[in-house]
Amino acid sequence: QEIPADKFYEYEKLHSRPFVSPESEIPEDLLHLYYSFGYDIRSGANLKLLDDRTLIFIAGNILILLDILTKEQ
Repeated sequence: QEIPADKFYEYEKLHSRPFVSPESEIPEDLLHLYYSFGYDIRSGANLKLLDDRTLIFIAGNILILLDILTKEQ
């Protein structure tokens, strides 16, 4: 069976994107994810904004503090 030539998928429904809870105060467009090693996407509280320039998250068994301006960890 062939897929019809006019069959297409809606990219917005399929691509990965962040889930941001209203109380997190993290803007959805704050960062662009290029890659991640050990970042747990299944946990509900895995990314927090510590202050106006510092993100905190867990990667593997390490707590990461990321300065979003300098990219220093």
